[in-house]
Amino acid sequence: MPNLINTLAAAATLTIAGIVALPMLGFARSNTASHTAMLHARSVAIGIEALATDTGVYAPAYRTAPDGTITHHSAVLLTGGYATEQDFTSPLAPDGGAPTAGAHVAQAQRTAFTVNGAIMPPEPLTYSGTDRHYRPVSHAGAVPQSGSWLTRQSESIAPATTALLTEWYASEDWGALAQGRTIMSHRPIVPFLGTSAGRSPEREPVAGASDAPFAYPQASDLFGNNADFREALTSHGPTPINAMGRSHANGKAAIIMLDGSARLATPRESVEQRIWGEAFHSITGGQGVR
Repeated sequence: MPNLINTLAAAATLTIAGIVALPMLGFARSNTASHTAMLHARSVAIGIEALATDTGVYAPAYRTAPDGTITHHSAVLLTGGYATEQDFTSPLAPDGGAPTAGAHVAQAQRTAFTVNGAIMPPEPLTYSGTDRHYRPVSHAGAVPQSGSWLTRQSESIAPATTALLTEWYASEDWGALAQGRTIMSHRPIVPFLGTSAGRSPEREPVAGASDAPFAYPQASDLFGNNADFREALTSHGPTPINAMGRSHANGKAAIIMLDGSARLATPRESVEQRIWGEAFHSITGGQGVR
């Protein structure tokens, strides 16, 4: 009899566990795509970090050769074995991610993620006169940036509070990434506002000019007069932050920090929290650069 009682009790426990597990299983299935997207984003970030550890600097978002061909960082990671084609895709994005800009761009077949342009800007840019140019950004664990680099002189990059990678805004035609009829999926995210809205930061005014370069939107821009966030960001011209993904619940995107931690945030929250850094970490050159 005790064995029968024990058997019945065990069966009842299993039944109760099954009843509890069913809704949890449904919840897990409904969040599988979001979970997978986050895992893939982290895999790319780990690859970027591994390459930076091996080389001492972060790979540029992309390199442009004299003949106009472009090598995206995804191609560098793939060639070096730091990532796989699948890592650059997301089940939340149409066809897994945005298409390449064309045959002249060496890039993963589909890219669902992009990087922080303050950490991984395009390179090289060779301009004459007083224009700035980019330099490689030292690994986040390195010493503070110095000299004429346009960044905070007294602090190094803070890995736990600085974003490295986020998702592209996914749409069927990828219009948010379009320039004309070309999808510019190799470009990084740049949230700063200035006279060029961060699209051409090497041409921002030098220190002491009337327009302050690379500024985050002010609180009044974000909240004043119930202004639409997109309008606030574009009041100084378009900025690529508008192409940041918002594919998860409540319009949030996966964001991977330099220390490998992950979070979900809306584009607005990412700017409010200033997680893209305080300035570019790689621009130098030109007269008057602080």
